Amino acid sequence: MVYGVVVAYVADLFVSWLKDNAERLKDEFTGGSGRFLQELVDGARRMWVSFSATHYTEFERVAAVDGGLLKFRLANGGLLVFASAYAVGPQIDVRDFECALAYPPDKKYATLLMKTLELRVAVKAVEQMPEGSVLLLDDSMIGLLSTPLITPSRSPRDFGKRLLRLLTELEKLVSEAVARKVMLISVAKVSSSTSLRDYLLSLLHRSEVIKLKAMGYIEPEDMQTVEAVLSAAFRNPVKALKTVRNMKAKYGSLLDKIESLVEQVSANTTDMLILSRCCVDTGFSRPLVIGASSRLRDQHSHALQNVEEYVERKLLLSGDAAVEMYGLLNRMRFLPAVVSTYIRFDNNDYPLKVDVAAGSLGLSQKFFEVDLAEPLKNVEEFSEVVSCLRQLYGSREVYNVWLYEADRRARLRRSDVRLLLELLEKQVGPVELSRRSWPEPPD
Repeated sequence: MVYGVVVAYVADLFVSWLKDNAERLKDEFTGGSGRFLQELVDGARRMWVSFSATHYTEFERVAAVDGGLLKFRLANGGLLVFASAYAVGPQIDVRDFECALAYPPDKKYATLLMKTLELRVAVKAVEQMPEGSVLLLDDSMIGLLSTPLITPSRSPRDFGKRLLRLLTELEKLVSEAVARKVMLISVAKVSSSTSLRDYLLSLLHRSEVIKLKAMGYIEPEDMQTVEAVLSAAFRNPVKALKTVRNMKAKYGSLLDKIESLVEQVSANTTDMLILSRCCVDTGFSRPLVIGASSRLRDQHSHALQNVEEYVERKLLLSGDAAVEMYGLLNRMRFLPAVVSTYIRFDNNDYPLKVDVAAGSLGLSQKFFEVDLAEPLKNVEEFSEVVSCLRQLYGSREVYNVWLYEADRRARLRRSDVRLLLELLEKQVGPVELSRRSWPEPPD
């Protein structure tokens, strides 16, 4: 009844607002229209590999990892966090749990805690798995490897320590999996990644540069700027766009497409939006070998130049953490690149974002050495990954049977709340929650 009353108060305003904004909102939902977006869609369609009667590879040992989270606002203004993680598979049963307080309350801190637990149990699972096994993560590997080395403002005082723990566990997991020849695959059902879009933009940019060079109207020094402007846009899109517009005062409409390409870097055109327009059947996008973004490489390079200063200014930790940070950064330099694709197993489902440690496929490229994404030369090398995930696909809801089971075991439910609070209060005394009695919904 309460929701009905609330809607009644605003429904007329919403109808009125939609009269003026529905078309704009519709464009934002669908990604808009126009020749330039269509070029991205056409490029993605050319990279789509439809499923054929591919042979299935049998995998006897597959395990999966997932985590659970409950968050409570406290009467004193803090956040109480319960986090769990579970690795499950044939002869694999590893779990972990932790409780923490965050002052001030910070949802990123809670997620950091859960993800660290997931990586920790994943390492333990890998240590128990024989060569040729597969370990599945419910996340984006590229997203984890691209975690910014910075403590956000107004974060809990030990955020930086938690961040170092996360990256340490991640580095250990990837290194152990490659060394033990356990294939490490991450599967994300929701993604806002733009790696495919950025690769397609680089192809369009390269084509336009070749055309402009052939015309011969642009002076050599300015041509060098045009060639470098897309890379510059990935670092600083506002500055790059200003550069192009200043050059347009000299060359006019010759640089229209270059300007549009740079503008697209800041647009909200995700890979999933492009694929939603080009996917007409089941299959997968041609896998790309991807490395660290230019921003992340700059960040790591800056941190290595003066680790103690970086730890104090960016992580907000004492200089004592500099040795740990320096060792971690140097180990991360040897982490493998990531092979990334989108796979659609059912015509009624969305594509899943799938990342694989390149070392698991026998590739030597390193994450911090790959500048621009490049297509995997031999798509057949990826057939085992596709085969494994097709075997484990159930439906739109159960997109991977082992990840579904890991989620079922790791998830913390409202029915667990009273027991967890009672156990906590027995040890630390009364816990005063805020007036909102139920835990906050998961992110």
